[in-house]
Amino acid sequence: MSGSILEQPDNSIMNNEFMREDSHHIPMQDVSEFPIQRSPDCQDWEDVSQEKLDAMLTALSDERVKVFLGVLRGGSFPRHQDYYYRICPHNKNYT
Repeated sequence: MSGSILEQPDNSIMNNEFMREDSHHIPMQDVSEFPIQRSPDCQDWEDVSQEKLDAMLTALSDERVKVFLGVLRGGSFPRHQDYYYRICPHNKNYT
């Protein structure tokens, strides 16, 4: 069956440089397509670069990263150190 989707799997999801996997090689929530903001008081928000977020997450354990990304992707405001984080609500991809 020439041209079948099954013959050429799409691995583009795993090619994302910010995609994280846990110790069992299971992909974690991916937020790299969303602009992220942070705030010390949930009132004044500032943009956070994906590189800065990635550096922060690298310092955390896999379990904490999974929880942080799951809460963030779920629409809540996870807290790390002195800041709350959120996906920018004016983003067209915000869910």
